Amino acid sequence: MPILDYPFQHIQGYTYPALPVRIVNPDSGVQFKTYGLIDTGADASIIPGYIAEFLDHNVRRGTPCGGSTGSGVETVYEHTCRIDILRINDDGTVSDDVAIRIPERGKYIGVLEHCQFVLLGVSDFLHKYVLTIDYPRKVFSIRKPSK
Repeated sequence: MPILDYPFQHIQGYTYPALPVRIVNPDSGVQFKTYGLIDTGADASIIPGYIAEFLDHNVRRGTPCGGSTGSGVETVYEHTCRIDILRINDDGTVSDDVAIRIPERGKYIGVLEHCQFVLLGVSDFLHKYVLTIDYPRKVFSIRKPSK
């Protein structure tokens, strides 16, 4: 940390501010690497149902909790898992080392069954950092706030 001028990523035909992540089921050790979209409109970080299934979770057997999305109210299911945001080296390559862990404490992440992307949200990630997005250059930076 900090992440400076990290390039937007091309995901499913679109370009987004996104970070390399590893989703881990701490009970089984199963892992899934992908990118997590920076989502200033997401209250909390979530993972898609297809990733939860890959991690050996039955999505609808998780603890249901209400959630509101851009598409309306949806059920989010809590499952034991974590999101490791991977460290980005000075040369822009991605390390297997963990830069940030979500949740910082505890072991539950919300799963939104029909979501297509990992979303890195506000309450468990972004609220701790200063995010700068440079859309014309298609880069973003994340740093701890100055005191």
